[in-house]
Amino acid sequence: RSVDAELTATAKTVLYDAYKVEDVLALMTLRDGVLDISKLSGALFGGSIGMTGRLVAADTPSLRADFQVRNADLRAATTAAGQHPRVRGLLDFDMQLGGRGQSEAALVAALAGNGRFAVREGVAEGFDLQSISDRLESLNDAAAFLTLARAAFAGGETPFQRLDGSFTITDGLVRTEDTRLVASAGEGKVTGIIDLPRQQVDGAAIFTLTRHPSAPPFSATVTGPLADPAVNFRTRELEAFLVQRAVERGLMRLLPQQQQQQDSGSTTPAAPATPADKLRQILPELLKR
Repeated sequence: RSVDAELTATAKTVLYDAYKVEDVLALMTLRDGVLDISKLSGALFGGSIGMTGRLVAADTPSLRADFQVRNADLRAATTAAGQHPRVRGLLDFDMQLGGRGQSEAALVAALAGNGRFAVREGVAEGFDLQSISDRLESLNDAAAFLTLARAAFAGGETPFQRLDGSFTITDGLVRTEDTRLVASAGEGKVTGIIDLPRQQVDGAAIFTLTRHPSAPPFSATVTGPLADPAVNFRTRELEAFLVQRAVERGLMRLLPQQQQQQDSGSTTPAAPATPADKLRQILPELLKR
């Protein structure tokens, strides 16, 4: 606290751990144990970063900071952080946070703030939403579809038009309730919590298929260590829907030809036939065979 200073610094390149920041500009003032950062900017991961903030060296140190990221390569950023890149694209990110604590752990556990993010020109890895939609469109055999569907959930990629949302931070817990993914084949809504002190994540996503509004949604969970969480897809309701649909189509193929012609030639609206109704209609034909 005995040192006061004003600093204006530029640097072509600054290396910090796995991060390489270029074209750095820093404007800072230190007075009475308070470091004011009026500007800290540079180029990182193909985009730009900026920060303003204040650090106070009191009995219990505190910080306040605003961060901005524009057009950053999300895959490069995730890899540099030591995590598997599950999403690629260009990232815009804004965050305001603050906290206080007598140790790094105490400071992280006291963090509070909020922010927003948006990813464009992106690809989500681990599932192929377009493949699921296409195969549902041309469903002929439920068992074959389920085999292909499970393969689509076990890998592949889903290009998307947008992935964006907001988040809040309370006591080191980052929470989102409105993250949304929009792709040509469907949409996903994401909720979840990142526990910064424990470095754990617990999230869930619910997906719907755009071209199949009657199909039930399917979900995915992301749980475990933040650096390498487990991703599990839950498709039981969708699989049951597919089986029922295949049964109904199979029953329709077994209906007596005369009955089908009568149905197609009728001008009087009738209530939709259930699978049980169709089964009763084809039983006489089955018994003849």
